Amino acid sequence: MHTAPISPRLALYGSPPVAEDAMIFFLAQAAKEARVREGVKPARIAVAIDIDPATIYRFERGQWPRDADFILTAYSAELDVEARELWRRALELWTQTDPGSE
Repeated sequence: MHTAPISPRLALYGSPPVAEDAMIFFLAQAAKEARVREGVKPARIAVAIDIDPATIYRFERGQWPRDADFILTAYSAELDVEARELWRRALELWTQTDPGSE
């Protein structure tokens, strides 16, 4: 797996952003896609599980959260979509990528 360059500022927040060929990138993309489609702000997802909204912003940029299942549960509840649907969409996005395009 390729990792994206990390700035010193991002290093303070935990794990670095991941490359666009990693599954977390597509999971974050699927979650954000669903959130935007429903017109829900990232802060609403964060409030639902009592976390800092910055965690949601970082997740949607591809930074692996400490507890991805916990965060996906919030997306699921707030967007009225099953978490497995988010995983299914992430897999679909991942398989649509062309591995030879790097």
